[in-house]
Amino acid sequence: MARQYYRNLTDMMVETIKLLTMSKASLQKRFICDLSPLHKLYAEGRSCQLHLGHNFNWEWANLFCMQGVDYPFLVVFMPITSKPVNRMFRHFREKFGTTLIPANDMRNGMAPWMGKQYLLALVADQNPGNPRRCYWYPFLNKMTAFYKGPEMSARRNDIPVVFVDIRKIKRGYYKASLEIAFEHPAQTKEGRSRKPSSDTSKRISANNPKYGSGAIAAGSTNGNRNMPRAMKNKTLWN
Repeated sequence: MARQYYRNLTDMMVETIKLLTMSKASLQKRFICDLSPLHKLYAEGRSCQLHLGHNFNWEWANLFCMQGVDYPFLVVFMPITSKPVNRMFRHFREKFGTTLIPANDMRNGMAPWMGKQYLLALVADQNPGNPRRCYWYPFLNKMTAFYKGPEMSARRNDIPVVFVDIRKIKRGYYKASLEIAFEHPAQTKEGRSRKPSSDTSKRISANNPKYGSGAIAAGSTNGNRNMPRAMKNKTLWN
């Protein structure tokens, strides 16, 4: 399993570099996904959030989705410390028209889009920086922290949430599936729309551990030892 994972990780690195020169036609041949759920929401005049994990190859998913939807496509990203590397990643992530929103300045980044229709991609399965400002759910046999932000913004603005599952068909070829999880998050209780997201990450990671996920890294590093003491005996989900 470990050997397969590192082979796929190496493939991911090569595929990411390939994005610098990859054409739209080549990407459409190698990455497939039925985008009809997004077309439906767009026709209804609604914005949408895409929730996904760091499963290979999320970079290709970004550029594929940008080509196939009428929405302005926004992707939240964490700027890379190295300026040359950050410029390179921004170059291929934006090459087909994606708008990048820095995770460390989302309020200002999203301000121009308030009141407009948009599609927002959130790959929010990393280890949260503040263990007190997150949800804690069982994941890979330990309590794991999940960001509150995606659910909070969806509930506040009643933005439909769509889950994304990316599968590797064979080397250099991927297929993604979309599932409308919540059409009206504002009607759900706090934590209700984030818990299924953690369950989806858990199912994807359990079924395809060799294809990687940031959630696996989060689960391996932020278990009970980082969990606030007051939360350890508290049931967060029933």
